[in-house]
Amino acid sequence: MAMWRERALRLEAEMDSFRNRQQQMAEITIAEERERLLRHLLQVADDLDRALAAGDATPAKLIEGLSLTRQTMARLLTSEGVEPVPADGTPFDPNWHEAVGTQPSQQTGKAPGEIVEVVAPGYRLGERLLRPARVIVAV
Repeated sequence: MAMWRERALRLEAEMDSFRNRQQQMAEITIAEERERLLRHLLQVADDLDRALAAGDATPAKLIEGLSLTRQTMARLLTSEGVEPVPADGTPFDPNWHEAVGTQPSQQTGKAPGEIVEVVAPGYRLGERLLRPARVIVAV
């Protein structure tokens, strides 16, 4: 009987060690992924710093720089699996959209319940919503 008790205690200790190792490995993986993503975001921050440092740039050059920075950010989001939430001209879906206003359907030419305007785009990661699209809906 003592042998079984000792064996059970040893197995319990091994399971505790295993759980602790798994927890540590998960924390390390999360930290590494976070660092990887933040390194990519630093590229965008560098682009913005360069645009701000170009004090003598023409407005057209600043717009071009901001456009390139936006493209860099879009590529980063795409590489991470982030996709925009379809919104403009689609039916309002409270699972993906947040209504921030309404407009009469007679004024917009849209059917009631259809999205008239996207105030801020929404984004999803696979089937998980990161941020709903903020929209104006025809009523």
